[in-house]
Amino acid sequence: GVRTLLDREEALAFIPQSDVAFMSKVIMRPEEIEGCFAKHGGEFLLQNHDEFAGRIPKAALTDFYLASKKIIEREFPELGVIPEFGPFVSRGDFSVGWNWGKQHVHEAKCFKEGVQTCDKMENPNGLKEWQPE
Repeated sequence: GVRTLLDREEALAFIPQSDVAFMSKVIMRPEEIEGCFAKHGGEFLLQNHDEFAGRIPKAALTDFYLASKKIIEREFPELGVIPEFGPFVSRGDFSVGWNWGKQHVHEAKCFKEGVQTCDKMENPNGLKEWQPE
């Protein structure tokens, strides 16, 4: 298919957006992440731009978190150093859940006089940020 861009700002952002997908495949080392899943008894499922998805046993979650963070979060001095800022550094967030939606469980604050005031869909199995204790 053909993508037609009518908005100037969208057109200017199109190529950098494409580049980010390719850059993240190099920076994030998907082969190493896939190996990390396997080493911890899990399964690497997919990479979508700068996100990885996979399954990992609960018992291995802390060890997997620590090992995968070392792969993803690191400095890239070869990309140059900005004075008073330092080298380029990739950072990572870690979430757990059974689906892509954000986790939300309705609480008392989601209702007023028995009427739901919260515009979020209840999703108790959705993603939530996670760190070992």
